[in-house]
Amino acid sequence: MTSAQEARLIIAASERDSNLYYATQFLAPDPFIFMEVHGRKILVMNELELDRARDQSTVDEVIPTSKIVEKLRKHGVKPITTSEIVHFILKERGVAKLLVPADFPIEYADALRAKGYPIRHKSDPFYEKRLIKNKKEIFLKEFSLRIAVFISSFIIPLVVFQAPYQILLWFK
Repeated sequence: MTSAQEARLIIAASERDSNLYYATQFLAPDPFIFMEVHGRKILVMNELELDRARDQSTVDEVIPTSKIVEKLRKHGVKPITTSEIVHFILKERGVAKLLVPADFPIEYADALRAKGYPIRHKSDPFYEKRLIKNKKEIFLKEFSLRIAVFISSFIIPLVVFQAPYQILLWFK
């Protein structure tokens, strides 16, 4: 549970981070910033993924990275890093503390601690509700298992009948 001044923060690629995918329902190969501030889910996206994130994600707000970079330049911030972008948004929204997943990158954690943010980590699942599957998730799991069993019924006999021949070839 987060307090009024604490935000959840994930910086990762949703293709490899199930917590991030669960929170956003948006699949992307490159890392991006996700934060949950005062109950609002926010993505910070580069211009290449911006429109797709707006169309496909289930977040409340999608902010273009360029918009924040422009504001940081006006404030004379150099170099402009991911941590600076996060810090700017958090400061703008009155966030003082952070809750991050246990596998949160140390590079960002150190930079944000240096800016004065106390950081707590939470072990998986980062979102407890992930443990409870909805009807769609149950259907997809059942469907994928049925496909796996169906394909296995063809593959296993091939492997079983090929094994003796492969052993003979290996000894020749």
